[in-house]
Amino acid sequence: MKRAVYPLQSSDIIQFEMAKTPKKASLILEEWQKEGKVEPAITSIYWDYPFILLYTLTIALGSLFLSLKSGNVLLKQTGRFFGPLIFLAGVFDIVENNAMLTSLQQGITLERVDLTYKMAISKFSVVLMSIFFMAICLVSWVAALLHRKQQVSNVKREMSILRNLQQRNPGS
Repeated sequence: MKRAVYPLQSSDIIQFEMAKTPKKASLILEEWQKEGKVEPAITSIYWDYPFILLYTLTIALGSLFLSLKSGNVLLKQTGRFFGPLIFLAGVFDIVENNAMLTSLQQGITLERVDLTYKMAISKFSVVLMSIFFMAICLVSWVAALLHRKQQVSNVKREMSILRNLQQRNPGS
């Protein structure tokens, strides 16, 4: 993939997504034209469509799985919201990609740059919220596992104490 989009870097695409103004987007595009990055950018954007499907499915399943494993009722219920929510980020990403492609192929306009920026911010917000939610679920799950391990250890220790007492007092 890196060879297909050389000399373009991931940071170049993010910079274009975050251009915010037609002037800044035009400056980026001019630089890309000089450096031979326009065609690789278009290729990169097309490659992003299958990636959208992969990351949305992965985060949706991860949110659902980790929320169920968390051992927390509120997180389990919230997982039913975050699982499907990530697909909204996928829609934002598709709209953003379409706006970038149109800008690169048909010209930069205020509407296209504004739409690209707003969709990118929306996408990143939902993705980051979802990843943060999964991290909270993971911490909750690990804490629940450690708590259960401690409980098992306590029960084993108590049983050992009882066995020792019974061995000392066999008639009781």
